[in-house]
Amino acid sequence: MRFEVLDAWRGLCALLVALLHLQVLGHFYDWPLVRHGFLFVDFFFVLSGFVITHAYQPRIARGADLAAFMLRRFGRLWPLHAAVLLALVAIEGTKAAAIGWYGRPVLDPPFAGAYAPETILPNLLLLHGLGFADTETWNGPSWSISTEFFTYLVFAVLVLGLGRRVTVAAPVIVAASVATVAAFAPAYMATSIEWGFFRCLASFFAGHLVYRLFRSGPERLPGAGLWEAAVVIAVAMFVSMAGMGPLSLIAPLVFGFAVWVFAFEGGPVSRLLLGRGFQALGRWSYGIYMLHTLVLVIFGRGIHLVEKLAGFDLETTRTYDGFTFRVFTFGSPWTMDLVALAYLGAVVLIAALAYRLIEVPGRRGFNRLALRLSPVRSPAPRPAVAIARERAERRDRVV
Repeated sequence: MRFEVLDAWRGLCALLVALLHLQVLGHFYDWPLVRHGFLFVDFFFVLSGFVITHAYQPRIARGADLAAFMLRRFGRLWPLHAAVLLALVAIEGTKAAAIGWYGRPVLDPPFAGAYAPETILPNLLLLHGLGFADTETWNGPSWSISTEFFTYLVFAVLVLGLGRRVTVAAPVIVAASVATVAAFAPAYMATSIEWGFFRCLASFFAGHLVYRLFRSGPERLPGAGLWEAAVVIAVAMFVSMAGMGPLSLIAPLVFGFAVWVFAFEGGPVSRLLLGRGFQALGRWSYGIYMLHTLVLVIFGRGIHLVEKLAGFDLETTRTYDGFTFRVFTFGSPWTMDLVALAYLGAVVLIAALAYRLIEVPGRRGFNRLALRLSPVRSPAPRPAVAIARERAERRDRVV
């Protein structure tokens, strides 16, 4: 069973994260929903906990090999991550070769700072989100896949050791992880490599609890249309208001409730998101999230080249939430909006190509390796009709 509406939401949230990182001064730039879009990473974590519990907990609990499970998850995350990393290394190499002509050896030297050579290996090993560097390196958003990969490991070990009792341990993990972020992260849920692992644990295990709640609940959600409308409004308000403040600590709860409501796929918003366009965004969501940095680097290099050739500056400064950013502005806000839309279109196009050429072949290759490793051939998760039948039988027993 695929939760197709939730996949579509993943695509939309990935677009908002991509828009957050575009430093272009148009009408979108100052929207709180965009400026605080980093909180949508917690939606990804919650959804991951929900889906991994659905797809893999029964297999792990029945004795499926831990190494095979981790290899499958590695194959889902690593191929595209490695491809983007290789592309960024190649860009830095090109920059190093042309540094004399480029004319920015002091302000922006190649293979320095976030692009230091010693950070390449931790990135390749998916260790870069665990605090091995002082800042985000290479593909900045990829810190989250590093923490998520090791959260998979924590989940699998707990399932093997505790079985169904992992659901009893999950609230403790969520509470302890949120408390750790609250105590040590100055920007609360805006943390990444510093305390991002605990941020991921909190939201992932919240997603696990949401799945258990969904499985034990009704077959349909009464008044689904009203619930969906309320959730959309509540999430938009929460992200806009929370930002880097303590309110952001309830992100696992807010996004957990959103995932629970839309897992039923019962309202008009769900029907809209089941359309082909939104479903395509869901399939390409990982690529949108992982590739937009590469597009931004190429875009930024191009603007700097234009600046050098034209002899004037196309950037200005903008302050938001106490932080000052360099933003591009070379036309009216409406012109900059068109640039933003063109950027999103380019990201989606490249993500679609990467899905076909990198993600799918990479996943299939690692899945074949996992099948060779696993001593247990576990059946796939039961379809929705089996879940509904189980709920009906449970209700009959109660009556």
